[in-house]
Amino acid sequence: MLDLLAPKAKVVKTIKLSRSTNDFLKVLNTNFKLKGEAQNESIFRVPGNFFSDLRAVGIVFGRSADPKHYKKVGFNVTVKIINSDSVELELSERIILGYFEIKAFKSVLQDRLEGLIENYT
Repeated sequence: MLDLLAPKAKVVKTIKLSRSTNDFLKVLNTNFKLKGEAQNESIFRVPGNFFSDLRAVGIVFGRSADPKHYKKVGFNVTVKIINSDSVELELSERIILGYFEIKAFKSVLQDRLEGLIENYT
């Protein structure tokens, strides 16, 4: 039922790190809240602005979904360790009225993914 009301948008990319996976995880842990850990996987929360999501639901009133509305929305970063210098990054977030917004939000997640790679690897 939740997937019908608020589907999850996500982008995934495998990257080769310039540092060890442990160092990369320490950097993320310093900058973002750790939500959970399992073997070879960590989930972090990048905080957002609640009001950005409210602005985005303006599509109910006939406005088109605009990627600018999602620039400050928070999201989860799942880091899956592949080996000592490679990880898979998955950025995801549930979207209210997502079927109307998913394309716009995915483009923002892709930009944020590239920013994470550039700033933290």
